[in-house]
Amino acid sequence: MIKTELPYWLQVFSALAVPAIAILGLGIAFAQWRTAQQKTVMELFEKRWRIWDGLRKAIVPILKSGMVSDEDWKAFLRARDGDSFLFGKEVTSYLDAIHKELLNHQAAESMSQISELDRAQQVGAKTKAFRKIAAFFEEFPPLIEPYMRMHQQSPSPLNLRLWPRK
Repeated sequence: MIKTELPYWLQVFSALAVPAIAILGLGIAFAQWRTAQQKTVMELFEKRWRIWDGLRKAIVPILKSGMVSDEDWKAFLRARDGDSFLFGKEVTSYLDAIHKELLNHQAAESMSQISELDRAQQVGAKTKAFRKIAAFFEEFPPLIEPYMRMHQQSPSPLNLRLWPRK
């Protein structure tokens, strides 16, 4: 047997120190991973919120004035920039349909100013487009609701789990 000069308790402590430090390192790594994951979820939410807020700000003036100006149309296009990357196909398709209605409304307004022919038809087209645009605030929020939910819950110090609940 090799004789050491260290007391027995110090030998045991030094033998247990390495696994304890490794476990502490794993705990710190997990906490950093969890923080990065939550930051990513929050950033995605913020990007989606900017699109929602921009769309809302673009549609409200149209509903107030009853007309689609070039500025309103451009604001709508700027607001929906990147929607196909942040939302699913159903949201993008809906925004395409609203975009089409904005163009239809604008075209009907232009035609009614140029020509008196088929005025009833132009007014009908304008009204139909306006109704679809006005339905935006009823139809769009349910479409984006699943994307706007932040599925990650903040872990409390008492409830830190290795695996998120389903």
